[in-house]
Amino acid sequence: MGSTITAEACALFSGLDILLPREGLSSGEELPLFPLSPERCVEFPGGTTREALNTDLRIACFDFEGATYASAELEDERTAHCTRCNRLPLRQFVGSVSRRTAAFALKAKAFSHWAYQTRHCSFCGAALVQGRNLEDARARVCPSCARVYFPRISPAVIVLVSKGEKILLAHNAKMPKGRHGLIAGFVDPGETLEETVRREVMEEAGIEIHSPRYIRSQPWPFPDSLMLAFEADYKSGDARPDGAEIDHLGWYGVDELPEIPPPGSVARFLIEGFIERRRSGERS
Repeated sequence: MGSTITAEACALFSGLDILLPREGLSSGEELPLFPLSPERCVEFPGGTTREALNTDLRIACFDFEGATYASAELEDERTAHCTRCNRLPLRQFVGSVSRRTAAFALKAKAFSHWAYQTRHCSFCGAALVQGRNLEDARARVCPSCARVYFPRISPAVIVLVSKGEKILLAHNAKMPKGRHGLIAGFVDPGETLEETVRREVMEEAGIEIHSPRYIRSQPWPFPDSLMLAFEADYKSGDARPDGAEIDHLGWYGVDELPEIPPPGSVARFLIEGFIERRRSGERS
Protein backbone atom coordinates (compact mmCIF):
# COMPACT_ATOMS: atom_id res chain seq x y z
CA MET A 1 0.00 0.00 0.00
CA GLY A 2 1.15 3.55 -0.61
CA SER A 3 1.84 6.01 2.17
CA THR A 4 0.38 9.50 2.35
CA ILE A 5 2.84 12.12 1.15
CA THR A 6 3.31 15.04 3.53
CA ALA A 7 6.03 16.76 1.49
CA GLU A 8 5.35 19.31 -1.23
CA ALA A 9 8.29 18.37 -3.45
CA CYS A 10 10.04 15.16 -4.42
CA ALA A 11 13.46 14.04 -5.63
CA LEU A 12 13.27 11.32 -8.28
CA PHE A 13 15.77 8.65 -9.30
CA SER A 14 15.91 5.79 -11.76
CA GLY A 15 18.69 3.27 -11.35
CA LEU A 16 21.97 5.16 -10.92
CA ASP A 17 20.51 8.32 -12.48
CA ILE A 18 18.89 11.37 -10.97
CA LEU A 19 15.90 12.93 -12.74
CA LEU A 20 16.04 16.67 -13.25
CA PRO A 21 13.39 19.15 -14.40
CA ARG A 22 13.52 19.60 -18.17
CA GLU A 23 14.18 23.32 -17.78
CA GLY A 24 17.22 22.53 -15.63
CA LEU A 25 18.30 24.07 -12.35
CA SER A 26 18.65 27.83 -12.06
CA SER A 27 21.96 27.49 -10.21
CA GLY A 28 24.27 24.96 -8.58
CA GLU A 29 22.58 25.79 -5.27
CA GLU A 30 19.07 24.82 -6.36
CA LEU A 31 17.74 21.51 -5.07
CA PRO A 32 16.77 18.90 -7.71
CA LEU A 33 13.06 18.67 -6.94
CA PHE A 34 9.75 18.11 -8.66
CA PRO A 35 6.69 19.83 -7.16
CA LEU A 36 3.88 17.66 -5.88
CA SER A 37 1.19 20.33 -5.91
CA PRO A 38 -1.67 19.14 -8.19
CA GLU A 39 -1.33 22.04 -10.63
CA ARG A 40 2.43 21.46 -11.19
CA CYS A 41 2.87 17.68 -11.07
CA VAL A 42 5.09 16.05 -13.66
CA GLU A 43 3.16 13.94 -16.15
CA PHE A 44 4.12 10.26 -16.45
CA PRO A 45 2.31 7.55 -18.38
CA GLY A 46 -0.53 6.43 -16.15
CA GLY A 47 -0.72 9.55 -14.01
CA THR A 48 1.07 12.41 -12.32
CA THR A 49 4.01 12.19 -9.97
CA ARG A 50 1.77 12.42 -6.89
CA GLU A 51 -0.59 9.73 -8.18
CA ALA A 52 2.28 7.43 -9.07
CA LEU A 53 4.02 7.83 -5.74
CA ASN A 54 0.88 7.23 -3.73
CA THR A 55 0.10 3.96 -5.50
CA ASP A 56 2.56 1.47 -6.95
CA LEU A 57 5.91 3.10 -6.15
CA ARG A 58 7.75 3.07 -2.86
CA ILE A 59 8.55 6.48 -1.47
CA ALA A 60 10.40 7.81 1.55
CA CYS A 61 10.09 11.08 3.39
CA PHE A 62 13.19 12.64 4.92
CA ASP A 63 14.27 15.89 6.51
CA PHE A 64 16.82 18.33 5.12
CA GLU A 65 17.58 21.72 6.67
CA GLY A 66 14.38 21.66 8.69
CA ALA A 67 12.02 20.84 5.81
CA THR A 68 10.44 17.53 4.78
CA TYR A 69 10.89 16.15 1.26
CA ALA A 70 9.88 12.99 -0.53
CA SER A 71 12.19 10.77 -2.54
CA ALA A 72 11.42 7.86 -4.83
CA GLU A 73 12.87 5.35 -7.27
CA LEU A 74 11.09 5.10 -10.59
CA GLU A 75 11.28 2.12 -12.93
CA ASP A 76 12.79 2.77 -16.34
CA GLU A 77 9.52 2.12 -18.15
CA ARG A 78 7.80 4.83 -16.12
CA THR A 79 10.45 7.44 -16.88
CA ALA A 80 10.96 6.57 -20.56
CA HIS A 81 8.19 8.91 -21.72
CA CYS A 82 8.38 11.57 -19.03
CA THR A 83 7.70 14.84 -20.80
CA ARG A 84 9.28 17.22 -18.28
CA CYS A 85 12.46 15.61 -17.02
CA ASN A 86 16.02 14.73 -18.01
CA ARG A 87 18.26 11.93 -16.67
CA LEU A 88 21.83 12.42 -15.49
CA PRO A 89 24.17 9.97 -13.72
CA LEU A 90 24.04 10.85 -10.03
CA ARG A 91 27.84 10.60 -9.66
CA GLN A 92 28.22 13.18 -12.43
CA PHE A 93 25.56 15.43 -10.91
CA VAL A 94 27.10 15.60 -7.43
CA GLY A 95 30.42 16.62 -8.95
CA SER A 96 28.89 19.55 -10.82
CA VAL A 97 26.82 21.30 -8.12
CA SER A 98 27.41 22.92 -4.75
CA ARG A 99 28.25 20.86 -1.70
CA ARG A 100 24.79 21.63 -0.27
CA THR A 101 22.96 20.43 -3.38
CA ALA A 102 25.18 17.34 -3.61
CA ALA A 103 24.48 16.52 0.06
CA PHE A 104 20.75 16.80 -0.58
CA ALA A 105 20.88 14.54 -3.64
CA LEU A 106 22.96 11.88 -1.89
CA LYS A 107 20.62 11.84 1.11
CA ALA A 108 17.55 11.67 -1.11
CA LYS A 109 19.05 8.78 -3.08
CA ALA A 110 19.88 6.87 0.11
CA PHE A 111 16.28 7.12 1.31
CA SER A 112 14.72 6.33 -2.07
CA HIS A 113 16.84 3.21 -2.56
CA TRP A 114 16.10 1.98 0.95
CA ALA A 115 12.37 2.54 0.53
CA TYR A 116 12.32 0.83 -2.86
CA GLN A 117 14.15 -2.23 -1.50
CA THR A 118 12.33 -2.42 1.85
CA ARG A 119 8.93 -3.72 0.84
CA HIS A 120 8.41 -6.84 2.92
CA CYS A 121 9.37 -8.09 6.36
CA SER A 122 12.48 -10.27 6.11
CA PHE A 123 11.23 -12.38 9.05
CA CYS A 124 7.61 -13.18 8.21
CA GLY A 125 7.19 -11.84 4.66
CA ALA A 126 4.30 -9.48 5.37
CA ALA A 127 4.05 -6.22 3.44
CA LEU A 128 5.51 -3.35 5.44
CA VAL A 129 3.75 -0.08 6.23
CA GLN A 130 5.03 3.37 7.04
CA GLY A 131 5.75 4.00 10.72
CA ARG A 132 3.27 6.33 12.40
CA ASN A 133 4.81 7.04 15.80
CA LEU A 134 7.42 9.63 16.66
CA GLU A 135 10.14 7.03 17.19
CA ASP A 136 9.50 5.20 13.89
CA ALA A 137 8.21 7.99 11.65
CA ARG A 138 11.08 7.45 9.17
CA ALA A 139 10.95 3.66 9.41
CA ARG A 140 8.92 0.80 7.96
CA VAL A 141 6.92 -1.41 10.33
CA CYS A 142 5.64 -4.95 9.92
CA PRO A 143 1.92 -5.03 10.82
CA SER A 144 2.16 -8.78 11.43
CA CYS A 145 5.16 -9.26 13.74
CA ALA A 146 5.83 -5.61 14.71
CA ARG A 147 9.46 -5.58 13.56
CA VAL A 148 10.77 -2.13 12.67
CA TYR A 149 13.06 -1.44 9.72
CA PHE A 150 15.11 1.74 9.72
CA PRO A 151 17.15 2.93 6.73
CA ARG A 152 20.24 0.78 6.28
CA ILE A 153 23.76 2.23 6.37
CA SER A 154 26.87 0.21 5.51
CA PRO A 155 30.04 1.81 6.94
CA ALA A 156 33.13 1.61 4.74
CA VAL A 157 36.61 3.08 5.03
CA ILE A 158 38.67 4.71 2.30
CA VAL A 159 42.30 5.62 2.82
CA LEU A 160 44.96 7.72 1.14
CA VAL A 161 48.32 6.08 1.88
CA SER A 162 51.36 8.32 1.38
CA LYS A 163 55.03 7.42 1.07
CA GLY A 164 57.08 10.58 1.08
CA GLU A 165 56.05 12.60 -1.97
CA LYS A 166 53.92 9.85 -3.48
CA ILE A 167 50.53 8.27 -2.84
CA LEU A 168 49.24 4.77 -3.45
CA LEU A 169 46.64 4.59 -6.21
CA ALA A 170 44.91 1.40 -7.27
CA HIS A 171 42.78 0.30 -10.20
CA ASN A 172 39.76 -1.67 -9.07
CA ALA A 173 38.61 -4.24 -11.59
CA LYS A 174 35.13 -2.64 -11.52
CA MET A 175 36.43 0.85 -12.33
CA PRO A 176 36.57 2.32 -15.84
CA LYS A 177 39.77 1.40 -17.65
CA GLY A 178 42.68 3.59 -16.57
CA ARG A 179 40.95 5.21 -13.60
CA HIS A 180 42.80 4.74 -10.32
CA GLY A 181 41.42 5.39 -6.85
CA LEU A 182 42.15 4.71 -3.21
CA ILE A 183 42.05 1.56 -1.13
CA ALA A 184 38.59 1.08 0.37
CA GLY A 185 36.43 -1.58 1.96
CA PHE A 186 33.56 -2.34 4.30
CA VAL A 187 33.87 -2.51 8.07
CA ASP A 188 33.52 -6.04 9.44
CA PRO A 189 31.46 -6.70 12.59
CA GLY A 190 33.56 -6.25 15.71
CA GLU A 191 36.22 -4.12 13.97
CA THR A 192 37.30 -0.62 14.83
CA LEU A 193 37.65 1.74 11.89
CA GLU A 194 41.42 1.81 12.33
CA GLU A 195 41.55 -1.99 12.22
CA THR A 196 39.53 -1.96 9.02
CA VAL A 197 41.92 0.53 7.41
CA ARG A 198 44.94 -1.62 8.24
CA ARG A 199 43.24 -4.84 7.12
CA GLU A 200 42.02 -3.45 3.79
CA VAL A 201 45.44 -2.01 2.93
CA MET A 202 47.12 -5.32 3.74
CA GLU A 203 44.53 -7.38 1.85
CA GLU A 204 44.42 -5.24 -1.28
CA ALA A 205 47.97 -3.86 -1.44
CA GLY A 206 50.10 -6.15 0.75
CA ILE A 207 51.70 -3.37 2.82
CA GLU A 208 51.64 -2.22 6.41
CA ILE A 209 50.73 1.31 7.45
CA HIS A 210 50.90 3.32 10.63
CA SER A 211 49.13 6.37 12.06
CA PRO A 212 45.73 6.12 10.30
CA ARG A 213 44.07 9.52 10.76
CA TYR A 214 40.35 10.16 10.34
CA ILE A 215 39.64 13.07 7.96
CA ARG A 216 35.91 13.26 7.13
CA SER A 217 32.89 11.22 6.05
CA GLN A 218 30.55 11.17 3.09
CA PRO A 219 27.29 9.32 2.45
CA TRP A 220 27.67 7.34 -0.78
CA PRO A 221 24.36 5.66 -1.64
CA PHE A 222 25.66 3.14 -4.18
CA PRO A 223 23.77 1.51 -2.71
CA ASP A 224 23.98 2.43 0.99
CA SER A 225 27.56 3.21 2.07
CA LEU A 226 28.81 5.75 4.56
CA MET A 227 32.41 6.43 3.53
CA LEU A 228 34.79 7.17 6.41
CA ALA A 229 37.92 8.77 4.98
CA PHE A 230 41.40 8.32 6.41
CA GLU A 231 44.98 9.21 5.63
CA ALA A 232 47.86 6.96 6.67
CA ASP A 233 51.61 6.67 6.30
CA TYR A 234 53.46 3.80 4.64
CA LYS A 235 55.31 1.53 7.09
CA SER A 236 56.68 -1.55 5.31
CA GLY A 237 56.24 -4.08 2.52
CA ASP A 238 56.18 -4.13 -1.27
CA ALA A 239 52.93 -2.88 -2.75
CA ARG A 240 51.27 -5.41 -5.03
CA PRO A 241 47.68 -5.88 -6.20
CA ASP A 242 45.62 -8.66 -4.71
CA GLY A 243 44.71 -9.90 -8.19
CA ALA A 244 41.02 -10.06 -7.33
CA GLU A 245 39.53 -6.66 -6.53
CA ILE A 246 42.69 -4.76 -7.47
CA ASP A 247 44.42 -5.54 -10.76
CA HIS A 248 46.99 -2.73 -10.76
CA LEU A 249 48.45 -0.27 -8.27
CA GLY A 250 51.46 1.96 -7.85
CA TRP A 251 53.04 4.96 -6.14
CA TYR A 252 52.39 8.27 -7.92
CA GLY A 253 53.68 11.79 -7.43
CA VAL A 254 51.50 14.85 -7.98
CA ASP A 255 52.84 15.40 -11.50
CA GLU A 256 52.40 11.82 -12.69
CA LEU A 257 48.87 10.98 -11.60
CA PRO A 258 46.69 8.69 -13.74
CA GLU A 259 42.99 9.40 -14.15
CA ILE A 260 41.51 9.77 -10.66
CA PRO A 261 37.93 9.63 -9.30
CA PRO A 262 35.65 12.47 -10.42
CA PRO A 263 34.79 15.58 -8.40
CA GLY A 264 32.15 15.11 -5.72
CA SER A 265 33.67 11.94 -4.27
CA VAL A 266 35.57 11.81 -1.00
CA ALA A 267 38.38 9.99 -2.85
CA ARG A 268 38.85 13.04 -5.05
CA PHE A 269 38.78 15.27 -1.95
CA LEU A 270 41.60 13.30 -0.31
CA ILE A 271 43.74 13.25 -3.46
CA GLU A 272 43.27 16.95 -4.13
CA GLY A 273 44.13 17.71 -0.52
CA PHE A 274 47.43 15.85 -0.89
CA ILE A 275 48.19 17.69 -4.15
CA GLU A 276 47.47 21.08 -2.60
CA ARG A 277 49.68 20.40 0.42
CA ARG A 278 52.57 19.32 -1.76
CA ARG A 279 52.29 22.28 -4.09
CA SER A 280 51.90 24.70 -1.21
CA GLY A 281 55.10 23.28 0.22
CA GLU A 282 56.85 23.80 -3.10
CA ARG A 283 55.79 27.47 -3.16
CA SER A 284 56.85 28.20 0.43
